Parts: sequence; structure tokens; C-alpha cells
Amino acid sequence: LNEDLQTSQRLFNIEKLNGVFFPELAIDRLVLDNIEETYQWCVIDEGMIDQNYSNTKLPKQFLYQYKNIALPISSRALTENLRSYPRWINQNKIMDLIEDQTSEGATVISANDVELFGHHYSERIHVLRELLASPRINFMTVSEAIEKLEPQKLTAEDLTAASWQSEHEDFEKNTPYAKWNHPENQLQQQYLNLINTAHQALKSVEKPEDDIGLVYTSAKEHFDHGSASCNLYWLSNDPWWHPELVEIGARHLIKVVRTLSLSRETKIEAEDIYSELIYEMWQYHWSGNVEKGYKKYREKREHLLSSLADLS
Repeated sequence: LNEDLQTSQRLFNIEKLNGVFFPELAIDRLVLDNIEETYQWCVIDEGMIDQNYSNTKLPKQFLYQYKNIALPISSRALTENLRSYPRWINQNKIMDLIEDQTSEGATVISANDVELFGHHYSERIHVLRELLASPRINFMTVSEAIEKLEPQKLTAEDLTAASWQSEHEDFEKNTPYAKWNHPENQLQQQYLNLINTAHQALKSVEKPEDDIGLVYTSAKEHFDHGSASCNLYWLSNDPWWHPELVEIGARHLIKVVRTLSLSRETKIEAEDIYSELIYEMWQYHWSGNVEKGYKKYREKREHLLSSLADLS
């Protein structure tokens, strides 16, 4: 979070951030407890409030409050339609969906990665442009929405760990971060072990005031690349699988240990963890299980698509 603020200060000349947008909206109560004195708001997924969220119905309440922090929630129905709808979206149909399910002047929130618009779907940037230009809908900042809406207060018992891809079965099995940290996914667990090893290596070395040769800076950059959540996502095989990209991430993590001045024993232990991960990953790749994962995903996706609104 400190680096997020530093980046915003450097690029946008922003002295203080009012809110925070966590990667994958992967949040639990402990996270909120740690940030509620620092930020005014934090976007959360609808599943954190309602584990029986609907892909067809917009929630009636879009703003909650936990302790000192406002919690605007991202609608699963709107977000899944934007993210998963397989054909060209008619922007007027989106506005119809919102107007049909909300009262006049209601606020709707959808949290998405910017890569959705124009990268994954080339026409979504057109849809966004038309929505921004339409007189039927007004866009506002999260801070403006918070000033407008009346929050519903929550207790700790009202909150459940969730991400924007937590499925109903994930809540039932208590695996809210299954796409990145499933207890039965051995490869993810090995990768997380490598992340922890690299992190402990960084913590064991004090950052020098004069980083001659940029040794510490280089190690830190390797860690940032290797610890990105995408690496774990590509190991999920639910839906996607991409060992080449994971291998790049793992290589960044082992370079943290190789770069820093550490004991021979520490380096050998890290190399063992790294080598075993790479070996097991490619063994899995050729095992036939990848195809089984895709087949399971196709079945789930057909069910999801059948639940989405008609937006063509």
C-alpha cells in the first residue's frame, strides 16, 4: 500500500489516497481491520456481503460501512455481464438492465481491470465510451458516491472473505481465493512457498542507504514481478493454464535469492523449492489433467453464460 501511494504521488502528484482497490478484490476482515484507520473507503465484491449473490439481479444496497471505512460493493450481475458476455454488447441494453432493477437516481458499482476494455474485448472500449457520453447515466468517483449514499453498517460477523471470482461453491468449501490459493492445488502451494522464501530473504537483508550496484533494488523488483497474483492464477487450471508465464514469475522469485547476499544453505534451500516447482509443473502439463480442467471450466462457463442477461 505504501508503494501504491508512492506511485500515485510520483505519477499523479497525489498527496493522499482516499480509498484502495485491492488486486482481484481479494479481501477479508483482517485486511479491513488493518486499513480502516488509513483509508476512507475500500471497494469490495458483493460476495463478501452476500454469498448467495445473483448473476442476474443487482443488489439493492451498494454502500456499507465497517468501523471507520466505507465499503462500496461491486455488483456481480453487472460485472459478470461486462466481463463474461460472449458477444458484442449493446450499451443501451446495459442501461436498460440498470434502470429496470434500480430506482431513479440509484448508484451502481462495477469494479473491473482496465484490461477488460479493449484488450480482452476489443469492442468494450466503445461500450465504455458510449456509456460515458449517454445522458441516461452519470458517472462519479467513489468518493462522490460515498457522500451521496447512506451506508448500511456492518459488524465483523457480517463479513466473509471473498474475491471478485469467488464462486458459490468456494464459499461452501471455505476456499474464497481458490483461483490463487486453493489448499488442494499443490502447484499453487509450491509457488506460494517460493514467494514466502523470497519474501523472507528480502526481509533478512536491510536495505542499504547507498544501494551501490542496485543489488537490493534489483532483488525487490524481481520480487514484485514474481509475486504478482497472475502467476498463481495461471496455475489454477480453473480456467486457465500457462506454465511458460509461471516459469517467468518463478524465475523472478529465485533471482531474489540469487541476487542477495545470503548464506549458502539459504540459497540451496531456495533452489530446491524452485527446481521442484518447475519439475512438478511440467509433469502436470503433460499428464492430461490440463485438458480435464478445461473441460470442467467449459461446463461451468456454459452455466454462467445461460444466467447472463441478453445484452446483444
